[in-house]
Amino acid sequence: MDPGLDRDPPGATARPKATAGAGAVLDGEDGLFLPNLCGIEATLAVLLIAQCLIFVLHIAQYPDPFTHLQSLALLTLLVQITALSAATLLCLGRRQLSARGERWATLLGLAGILATTAVTSEGAWLAMEATGGATFYTGADQADFILRNLFVAFLVGGLALRYFHARHQLRLRLEAESRAHLAALQARIRPHFLFNCMNTIAALVRTQPEKAEEAVLNLADLFRASLADPRRLVTLREELDLTRHYLELESLRLGERLRVEWRIAAAPEGFALPALLLQPLVENAVRHGIEPRDAGGTIWIGIQGRATGLWLAVENPLPGPAHRAAPGNRMACENIAHRLRAIYGAAARLRTEIDAERYRVEVEIPWPP
Repeated sequence: MDPGLDRDPPGATARPKATAGAGAVLDGEDGLFLPNLCGIEATLAVLLIAQCLIFVLHIAQYPDPFTHLQSLALLTLLVQITALSAATLLCLGRRQLSARGERWATLLGLAGILATTAVTSEGAWLAMEATGGATFYTGADQADFILRNLFVAFLVGGLALRYFHARHQLRLRLEAESRAHLAALQARIRPHFLFNCMNTIAALVRTQPEKAEEAVLNLADLFRASLADPRRLVTLREELDLTRHYLELESLRLGERLRVEWRIAAAPEGFALPALLLQPLVENAVRHGIEPRDAGGTIWIGIQGRATGLWLAVENPLPGPAHRAAPGNRMACENIAHRLRAIYGAAARLRTEIDAERYRVEVEIPWPP
């Protein structure tokens, strides 16, 4: 099969094409200290946490909470309105707060939570007085009611902002480690690979100058990818082109020993993915599955767009038991798995399989939101 991208076959899952503009940069969410609390998942999390807090407060106030269901309903209304209002305030001002640095963002964010709590508590008390209803807390006057709510908001808001800070620091560390792993992959152009390429090009200059020129261009593309911004996103088309250029260089040296079988179906050519993802896996397949075999072998490369995201697979033969646990192969897979985990979390997966004859690596990348 030609390595070009196929059109979606009949019955394939139709998904919108994800694109990455030239020079797009990966930065782990949007790099802001405060998370985006405007999304559906974040809103549901706020509501769930607020409801858990409501039950704790209600049980702490009444020994038999099931006999004070009216108070529970009123407390639920107050806390949920306060939580949603504070989350909306942080969502609308997250860019302005994050631009002031983590310390000021924390202090101003906490001040916003307290101000929201004071306003909603005052409004709730006035509403209760106007309707002649019971107070939220037994024996509490207005000042005590508001102060209690502010104290609870201070504790909960402080813990939430501390969690956001720790989460932000962890994300920065994972991104730094991801860039370090990518830098290691970019430096993986082995010296003997370069020497082999140069010797091959020198041998082709006189006899086949056109192939020699094409080999120089392919080698230049590999070096250009190794020197690019580590955070840069590429399209599936670009990653496939780079992989083909690498295989063309190796085929000049290995000849008929290197055979490649492409199986590409319903693959969106504009899908955005981290750079140097497929090519290192194919390079490992050549190095550990083809080079040690006198007769060579076939590398199988599969790519498919699925309902859950993009699926990639690389499979190569094993020469024998001595080559089944090649350290270089494990290192590259671990580097790629670490990068995927840092970028996509648990949504992306890298799985390896090995049997008596074949070694297989599968990668699944989720569709962008």
